[in-house]
Amino acid sequence: MNTFPAPFSFPWPRTCPRVQVYFREAVGRMADYKESDPFYHSKEWKRVRMVALMRDGGMCQDCMDRMRSGIGCRPNRATMVHHIIPRSERPDLELDPDNLRALCFECHERNHPEKRSKKKAKTLEKIGKHSMRVMKV
Repeated sequence: MNTFPAPFSFPWPRTCPRVQVYFREAVGRMADYKESDPFYHSKEWKRVRMVALMRDGGMCQDCMDRMRSGIGCRPNRATMVHHIIPRSERPDLELDPDNLRALCFECHERNHPEKRSKKKAKTLEKIGKHSMRVMKV
């Protein structure tokens, strides 16, 4: 005889005002996201993306460049792969590993300021204005 666990029950009814507010806010947050391009779900892209990440050693190449020039001290782990020449300009290079560069999230956001959400852009503006630290000697 198959026994299945009892269905999950909420500690409060679904009609609870707190739950309704939570779901309304969640739907509002989802409006900030746009639907992803099917290209980024293709097997070819996933394969070439992995090749680019492995080629770059899994490290952010912009952070590595800053470290080599003496500006930065430690590179971040790469989580994204960036098209050097955008797909909109050269669709024939979208799967060319020489047109790809492994980047961390922060450097990818820096390369694509137009893709930031409005809330994220305001936060980054505030951080940019007050990023200087004063140290007493």
